Amino acid sequence: MRWLIIAIVILAQQPAEAPKDEGTAEANRAKSAAQTKNTGSNQTPSAQPVPAPAQAFFPAESQRSAATTDDHTRTSRQRASDEDRVAQRKLTWFTGVLAGVGVLQLVVMFLTWLVYKRQAREMRRSRHEMRRQRHVMFGQYKAMRDQIAQMEQAGKQTAELIKHASTQSGLMALAGTHTETLAAQAVKQSSLTQRQLDLANRPWICVDSVTPASDLIFKDSGEAVIFLTYQIRNVGHSVAQHLQPWIEPIITGIHNPLEVKDRISAQLKKPIDSAFDHGKLIFPSQIIVDAYPVLIRKEIVDDAIKNSPFKEQGDKQLPCFGLELFVCFDYQSTLDPTIHHQTQSMFMLSRADPRGIAMGTFYPSQRVYRANEISVGYKGYGAYAD
Repeated sequence: MRWLIIAIVILAQQPAEAPKDEGTAEANRAKSAAQTKNTGSNQTPSAQPVPAPAQAFFPAESQRSAATTDDHTRTSRQRASDEDRVAQRKLTWFTGVLAGVGVLQLVVMFLTWLVYKRQAREMRRSRHEMRRQRHVMFGQYKAMRDQIAQMEQAGKQTAELIKHASTQSGLMALAGTHTETLAAQAVKQSSLTQRQLDLANRPWICVDSVTPASDLIFKDSGEAVIFLTYQIRNVGHSVAQHLQPWIEPIITGIHNPLEVKDRISAQLKKPIDSAFDHGKLIFPSQIIVDAYPVLIRKEIVDDAIKNSPFKEQGDKQLPCFGLELFVCFDYQSTLDPTIHHQTQSMFMLSRADPRGIAMGTFYPSQRVYRANEISVGYKGYGAYAD
């Protein structure tokens, strides 16, 4: 369109220039005719008598002017004709250009029409497809609406079921609580029954006595040795197996009785390989009498004398010590071999001085205390049986 507007403007300006050149040629022709007329008029009075030199000059000047005018006229005409041909050539060229542009526009419009036609066909197809999808979606919508209604109905039924289940769960919880209470009571009763059964049928070891079987001797090496005789019996109703006796000396002021008791008890309860048959068997109502050696090491004796708590008048420390015994019998029942049972007791050794008074001190410097002078008595605490 831009080229078309430019061509129209050029064509509108071009015809105005061509008539201007024709007017110029006509004006030149008119001027030449006037000059020729003037020359004729000038030649007419030349018949009158004039001087000879004047007649000879004027005709030559007039001919030259006429010739010059004709040349100008021919030149102007030729120039106008050339300009017309140039304008026509340009007009023809622009016309061809406009025709080419028109053809191209026609081709473009045809291609555009083809594109629009194809788009219209695709849009028509899309419309049909969208209409079909609309019907399908409407069917799906109806199906989903029906499903939602069914789901709502199912939800109501589920809520009712949940309500009933909750009620049943509450009842079951109450029943479960009651059952747990009954089960706990049954377990407790069973435990009590089992405990009573165990107590009634398990072995029980009783310590009848502990007596000196030898003299208490303080050796030259600094050690103290004494043999003790113990008597035990099984007062239970089953066999006691793996019986192990233990008598531990306790030096007054050196050893802590509670620490000794806990240490020996824990040591006896340590598991022992069942492949080794250790300890003794004692049957119900059976009595066992046996001897047990007690050794007090030199360093303990020295420490006991050094830290003796006994003093005489004047706050003088006495070189003696008191002697106590921790007696423990560890055994197991044939009803439950995994459980250790123990019978424990605390005894104290004493001696009779020359006056016959029982004394609880022993002097290493005396070397020997006769067995008939030594007595073993129950201390009054520490008895235990399980």
